[in-house]
Amino acid sequence: MNRTMKKSVFGGMAIMLLFTFHPSVHARSFRTGMMPNGDVFSCNTCHINPGGPRNQFGLDIEKLVTPGGREVFWSEALAKMDSDEDGVPNGVELGDPDGVWMEGDANPGDSTLITNPGDPDSFSDIGPTSPGDAWIAVLAGEKVVPSVDTQARGSAIFKLHEPEKILMYFLNVFEIQNITAAHIHIGDADVNGGVVHPLDAPVDGFSSGSLNLTDEDIANMKAGLFYVQVHTQANPAGEIRGQIDDEPLLFSATLNSSQVVDSAIHSAGTGSMEILLDEDLNRISYTLTVMNLEGVTMAHIHEGMRGVNGGVVIPLASESFETISGEAEVKEEILRQMLTEGLYVNVHTEQNPGGEIRGQITLNAFMDQPSNVIDWTMYE
Repeated sequence: MNRTMKKSVFGGMAIMLLFTFHPSVHARSFRTGMMPNGDVFSCNTCHINPGGPRNQFGLDIEKLVTPGGREVFWSEALAKMDSDEDGVPNGVELGDPDGVWMEGDANPGDSTLITNPGDPDSFSDIGPTSPGDAWIAVLAGEKVVPSVDTQARGSAIFKLHEPEKILMYFLNVFEIQNITAAHIHIGDADVNGGVVHPLDAPVDGFSSGSLNLTDEDIANMKAGLFYVQVHTQANPAGEIRGQIDDEPLLFSATLNSSQVVDSAIHSAGTGSMEILLDEDLNRISYTLTVMNLEGVTMAHIHEGMRGVNGGVVIPLASESFETISGEAEVKEEILRQMLTEGLYVNVHTEQNPGGEIRGQITLNAFMDQPSNVIDWTMYE
């Protein structure tokens, strides 16, 4: 055999050995049986394509095993990680949120809802199906330990879907600058505690998302041991804080002519509105009362921040009234606007068809326990 032929033969063998044994390209197919629902995506669970480079989930597993080894790698720690950074932990994607599945167990969950923990574009559009219960945290500087002197304020509304162990949240903050982080911590109201779950830091005053809870999380939340804290550059240990409580959510509006936009109206008319948000966060019941108004023609809830006019989102009345009560459906976008003080009540009259009195809808803290921490109508 001549030298050129030897080079060709040994070069070919080297390439074959590389693709046969190099850990970055060889798929260990037996590992799909060592994780819950590993058969759904098979080798693609850990690889960009079968036999190809590992995806991030595969790289995370690689750190836990030896080449070709059969070490147990599926655990609570791996289940809690979000390898592909799509906002859903690995365990949730594979149907085992707590990482308790063991090799030989039946695959958990519904196989049609399994998603790939190594592919950020693989996720389920199906959300929790249980009704959910509403929880609230009212945030202020006085609740931080030790207290912080600040005009910042906020609220966090939660919806707990206990059967699925999913906690959805809507975090809203006002008059706060340079936010660096937001978390759920564990601790009594007068005690500082560690971070349990990170929350998306508010952008333009608002953020939302969902968290996957453990049974211990749910027990601690029901025991009143969870609080929300928002951190800033000025107050890195926390600028505003609030304990998470299971309380009814009450909103209110105080109406007068001074809040009507682009108008020289000076009316003696006034009004007040109370709005109760139900536990499912999808329906409101309300009572609106007006005084010293003549020729009332209609009333609506409009979208719009203070000083801005906006369109009708919920009709309230189409004829004269002094007091009206009713119910209305609230979709997620309307709920977001309520929580960010982006809705107002407008009462129209014959003399002022564009609106004679108006009032911004604001959170009233707890229905049975009005906040003594902060004035929720500070802008009125």
